[in-house]
Amino acid sequence: IVIDYAYGSASLAMPNVLAKLGAEVLAVNPYVSTAGMLGYDRMLDATGRMARTIAWLFNPLLFPGVGDRLEINQEELGQLSGLSRQAANRALRALQERGLLELDAQGIRALDKDGLSHFGD
Repeated sequence: IVIDYAYGSASLAMPNVLAKLGAEVLAVNPYVSTAGMLGYDRMLDATGRMARTIAWLFNPLLFPGVGDRLEINQEELGQLSGLSRQAANRALRALQERGLLELDAQGIRALDKDGLSHFGD
C-alpha cells in the first residue's frame, strides 16, 4: 500500500501508474497545487523532465522488481512530467534517438537508467 500525500500533479497521475505496478494507493491530498513546483526538475526542458520522470519510475527503491520495462502510455507519462501528450511524444522520441530508451505500442524499455536520471546535468 502506498499513501500519497503529495501536493503536486503526480497526485493525479501516480495512482494509475502505481496500480499498473500492482500497488494499492490511498491518495490523501489528490489535488494540484503550484506551490513547490519550481524544483530543479521543473527547470529542465521537456526532454529533461521526461527523462527524470522515467528514471524515477524505474527507481528500484521506489518500485522494487520493476525491471527495465514499463507498460505506460504517452499521456500518462505526460501527466507525470507536466507535459502535453504532444510534448511528451517529442521528448520520448528524443530520448529514444539518444539510445536511452525504446518505445513500442505498449510502453517503454529503459536502456540507460543512469543516463535518464542524469539527463540535463
